[in-house]
Amino acid sequence: MLRSRLGCCLLAFTTLGLAACASHGGLKSNDPAAVVMPPPSPTPEIYRPLVNLAVDANETGHPEEAKRRYREIIAKDPSSPEAQYCRGEIAMIDGKTEHAVEFFSAALAGNPRLETAYNDRGNAYMSLKEFDKAISDYSVAMLLGPGPVHWSCRARAYLLKKEYFKAMQDATVAINKYPKYDYAYRNRAEAWEGLNNFKQARVDYDRALEVTKNRPSFLYYRAQFFMRQNEPKLAQCDFMAAAAECKEPGGDYYYWASLADVKLHDYDQALQDLSKFRRMSVETHDDEDVEIADQHIAEVRTAQYDLKHRPARKDYQWAIACSAQLFKQNEDGLFSLSGEEPTEASIRHEKELLRKWWCIESREDLLSMLERQLNDGHHSLWMRYDGWRRNPVSNVVAAITRGKEISTETARLGLVREYGDKFGSRGLKAWDLCRYICLCRWGYRVGWLSEAEAYSRMMPVARELQRTYSSWQQLGEEYLVGRCFWSREQYLEDKDDSEEILKDLLTSPDSPWVTLPWNTELK
Repeated sequence: MLRSRLGCCLLAFTTLGLAACASHGGLKSNDPAAVVMPPPSPTPEIYRPLVNLAVDANETGHPEEAKRRYREIIAKDPSSPEAQYCRGEIAMIDGKTEHAVEFFSAALAGNPRLETAYNDRGNAYMSLKEFDKAISDYSVAMLLGPGPVHWSCRARAYLLKKEYFKAMQDATVAINKYPKYDYAYRNRAEAWEGLNNFKQARVDYDRALEVTKNRPSFLYYRAQFFMRQNEPKLAQCDFMAAAAECKEPGGDYYYWASLADVKLHDYDQALQDLSKFRRMSVETHDDEDVEIADQHIAEVRTAQYDLKHRPARKDYQWAIACSAQLFKQNEDGLFSLSGEEPTEASIRHEKELLRKWWCIESREDLLSMLERQLNDGHHSLWMRYDGWRRNPVSNVVAAITRGKEISTETARLGLVREYGDKFGSRGLKAWDLCRYICLCRWGYRVGWLSEAEAYSRMMPVARELQRTYSSWQQLGEEYLVGRCFWSREQYLEDKDDSEEILKDLLTSPDSPWVTLPWNTELK
């Protein structure tokens, strides 16, 4: 699907892959781009026209034809550097990236100035996520040839390293060399995005669409940008345009359009788009995508149920929204009290999770855990650590733990030292009380709490959260500190997802944190 197939840096005359070279004679710089001109080649490059034909065949979607042409070149002189290069290209087509690196390296051993071998070994290294090696290889290729492709490739490597300014500079050079280089515009757009210059990013996405001959792919790239910018209506338009303009079955674009539909709460349209995606997947015998379609159809129906059963009272909606971070992380609904339809299967699944994560197996266990969250949760432990921080004994703790592998206690004390003064008496109330509301919602889902009982427990806690914090953002940020205090290991494992969830809740037009003001009256 496009989720994996369209994310690569497709190039003008080389197959895509990713990252670069071993050390270049005597280099001591830590900068992977600090390379030197390789020594002259003892053998001439004589098969370049034939190689170009093979590359063109692969780039136009005929990999078997490309492999046939590569094998013809190999047969002419099996031991030549160009034959090794062709073996590397075949390995790349077959997805044997590590073998490709070996073949490209052998080609360069025979011809140290084989420009395309440096570029394509860089691509292979990129696939292996060895970005510094890729940067080195692209940099050597730049010394050997003036073409813009090496600059665009290196920009991609810098992007993946999150070195956005360098990526922007390289993409700009590629564009200056070839003003119609669509992928260079895309790379620069992503670099601007990384530098938080979203206006300029939009300009480059638009420019890429003006010059490209592959509009469906670049409509897709711009649509993904719109999704990241929480502009689902614009994204929806681009995904649908990509589907209409795609010469081959464009089912993947309908899948992505359905994600934009969900953001717009247009669940009926989402189900229509998913049905088209599923039908096209059946026609192309893509069983994996059929399974994805079925799974997402079920998720959309769950979301549709969730929104339909949102309580009418705004204060109830606000209380439910306090549990949004954990419910979104669990891929549960953000609007109804239960978060999904309480079917026999969902109730059984939720009970298993409550037993696994909370040691809760009954209503009595749930009520006991709710009491602990109010009176003896992580907030109480945080305040105990804060007392140690303010007491000279903390210096003893620091001396004991200094230089040792980070333990739970050391990590927690470090967090309290970092945030103790800022949080003050509110400590980790965000963590404990938001999870209290989660427990009430789960308790209602499995039938251990009635609707009235769940709300009667949630509302005092919601009011306490509103009194204690000043905004959804403050609540969300301090909740994540609580997550790290609870389990540093789990926090680090989910850190990127947790931060993305927080960003989405604060900015997405379908988020309850956007539609419900922080100062909503709580009765």
